[in-house]
Amino acid sequence: PSPSAPVAPPPPVAAVTLGPGDHLWSVAARTLAAAWGRLPSEREVAPYWRLVVERNRAGLPNPGDPDLVFPGEVVHLPPVP
Repeated sequence: PSPSAPVAPPPPVAAVTLGPGDHLWSVAARTLAAAWGRLPSEREVAPYWRLVVERNRAGLPNPGDPDLVFPGEVVHLPPVP
C-alpha cells in the first residue's frame, strides 16, 4: 500500500482577552490593522466584525447584544481575509 500524505493540523484559533474599554468592533479593527499593516476603513471592518460576532455569539453574556462584553472575556478570532 502507498503511504498516505500526512494531514496538516488545523491552524490554531487566535484569541484575545478583552481589556477595559474593549469591544468587538475595536478588536476586529485592531486585528485587521495588525494583519494588513494599515488602518482598515469602517467598510472593511464591518464584515470582519460580523464574523467575530458570529464566532463568539454563543459565549456572549447576552447573545442578542454583541456590544455587551466585559474585561477578561476571551474572544476567538476568525482568520483574517
